[in-house]
Amino acid sequence: LRPTIFETAKTVGGAWTPSPSILTTPTTPSSQSSSPSRGRSCSADGHPASKMWNGMSTNLSKYTCRFSDWPWPDDASTFPSVEEMHDYLESYADAFLPESSSCNVQLECKVFNVEQLEGSSQTGLDANHYKVEWTDLNTQTTHSRDFGGVVVATG
Repeated sequence: LRPTIFETAKTVGGAWTPSPSILTTPTTPSSQSSSPSRGRSCSADGHPASKMWNGMSTNLSKYTCRFSDWPWPDDASTFPSVEEMHDYLESYADAFLPESSSCNVQLECKVFNVEQLEGSSQTGLDANHYKVEWTDLNTQTTHSRDFGGVVVATG
């Protein structure tokens, strides 16, 4: 299994990507990112789906809003802020999605179409293949690729 992850922003975190004004002022020692590829930059207007604001926090505690195999830092707030949540997601990606891994992370790519392909003996595809089309937001070029399955995780 070699999954491909498409993310519209310049960094992982989806809707938890803070606005640029938040990104310039880290609030906790754990909010420093050591990964240059998944750094704290984002587009001038932030993540297109982000509705986060300075001071916002989750409505779930760090004890229930976490990956089972990735604990929160000891100094994280009980109800993490947008900055802490984004840093947590970045740290998970740094640990489990390294650039040399078997996972393909496509940042600044916007998926605009997913369709199930018809399988037949002529195409050589089984019934569970999908065509995914996306735009590279840096180059404004469109791409298409067939995948054996699709998971949509919109945040």
